[in-house]
Amino acid sequence: METAKHCNCKQQVFLRDGAHCWIVVMHDIRLLESAGNYTRVHFGGNSALICRSLNDLESRLDPAIFFRASRSHIVNLRQIRSLDKGPDGGLVAMLADGTKVSITRRQSQRLRERLTL
Repeated sequence: METAKHCNCKQQVFLRDGAHCWIVVMHDIRLLESAGNYTRVHFGGNSALICRSLNDLESRLDPAIFFRASRSHIVNLRQIRSLDKGPDGGLVAMLADGTKVSITRRQSQRLRERLTL
């Protein structure tokens, strides 16, 4: 994931997955999902598998927008439509596209603290 050259505020990123390339607005990324040493980035109706670990990407993402839900997922807070209790004491986030993402118990507590007025 490379930052678009003309945008020093990291509002857009260049994603390439094989022969497919996209310039994606950061707010349009709804979910980043670990796939070993790779990460699947979900945006719009597309997803791209990129050659970077989730840990590496987390350090490059705006923490005001993106939240580490678990070892395997980073979610865009602006894409969360609802939160329900999960079976393990954590939460389950329903994203705008209907995707459900489990948030660990520890991260659920952090999310509650962050979102409370």
